[in-house]
Amino acid sequence: MHGVCVKPEHRGKGYFKKLMQETMQYADDHLDSSLLFTEKPYLYKNYPYKAMLPEYDFVLSESIKVQSKTSDLSILNFNELKDLAIIHDLLKTRVPLSDQFSIIGAGSTLVIFNTLQKKIYYSEKLNTAIVFEIKNETLYIQEIISSKQHQLIDIIELISGTFDKVILQFCPDRFLAEKDYMAKLATPECCVMFSKKLTCEAKYFRYPELYWC
Repeated sequence: MHGVCVKPEHRGKGYFKKLMQETMQYADDHLDSSLLFTEKPYLYKNYPYKAMLPEYDFVLSESIKVQSKTSDLSILNFNELKDLAIIHDLLKTRVPLSDQFSIIGAGSTLVIFNTLQKKIYYSEKLNTAIVFEIKNETLYIQEIISSKQHQLIDIIELISGTFDKVILQFCPDRFLAEKDYMAKLATPECCVMFSKKLTCEAKYFRYPELYWC
């Protein structure tokens, strides 16, 4: 359910509530658990979803020194069958980004739909796709898709541009020791709420922005 629009003259008659009840019953009958994504969590306070967990950005400490190297990064073009095959193969065989919380397997294909307006960069040398942006001299890395675990520094060194700070929008526990980054409360545009059946015991939680639904 991606949106509900009700004409003004039909509002306040319980149509939204009825749709939600039918949707939640379907989820209970067919799924082990479910997530709810919303920019207005107060609308769902009377529904069986938990308040969202706090989400974090992860700021690399000053001990991480980056020296840019010659880069082979190119932008994938999904109008090209070759590039489409690359991303599909990587999504099928990817290793998880984090042991705290990761999306792997069939769920990873959602990235194709949620990144149509973003640039996905590809390194043939590392056989790795990267989604990032540089704002105000800060490098934000949102996604790394690879079938092999690489050193984070090897990935960062591929990225050209001017930045003096690196922020990861996923928990980097598979890449770094905890002393090498600082977890900082984040304020994503979209809230993630959990059904009662779903539990998450990660020390630091961050739902990947590219997989908002």
